[in-house]
Amino acid sequence: MCRYGTGLIAPPASALTLQSFLLIDQWVGAIKADTSSASLAEKVVHAKPATAVDFCYLTSDTTFATKVTDFATCGTDPRLKRHASPRQVAGGPLSEDVLKCQLKPINRSDYAAVGLSDDQFNRLSAAFPQGVCDFSKPGVGQVPAVWPARLLERARRHRLPRFAHVSPDLALISGRHLEAAGLLLEAHLVPVIRRPQGCN
Repeated sequence: MCRYGTGLIAPPASALTLQSFLLIDQWVGAIKADTSSASLAEKVVHAKPATAVDFCYLTSDTTFATKVTDFATCGTDPRLKRHASPRQVAGGPLSEDVLKCQLKPINRSDYAAVGLSDDQFNRLSAAFPQGVCDFSKPGVGQVPAVWPARLLERARRHRLPRFAHVSPDLALISGRHLEAAGLLLEAHLVPVIRRPQGCN
């Protein structure tokens, strides 16, 4: 994992987009080349490149010259400090995959640490008459994930249109790299996309 300044896309000066895909390609290539009897999980661990490490670029490092691997240092940068989402503050999971929660009756003991007054508790009950989120349960309509490799297969089968706009870095990345990324994620068994019931 890497952290850098602000924005959802790595700045072109960092070259992180291309580096990330090439690293994944190297990783998956080593996994596929491993013909031992080890399990897939073991192969993933053994094939991990030495350069696959967590790091950040401090906001002051505008040339992206120094990778910082001490996340305590990364956390001192105001723009890199981690923040919780409103769902997480309300008790939701870090995975952020509960888009609509199942409800439970309001239980005053759940708020003992806050110490709600009678008036506050009554206002809370009036605001949420049907109950509050129960994040110990799956979301409403939440079903098992679709794995990246499966998504690629569907995209090829249905010939989904290509994106009209591609960044210069991504333009250099072949479909082989994208498939490699999907295979690596599948090897880690990471559910990345959830779908509504009834979809194939």
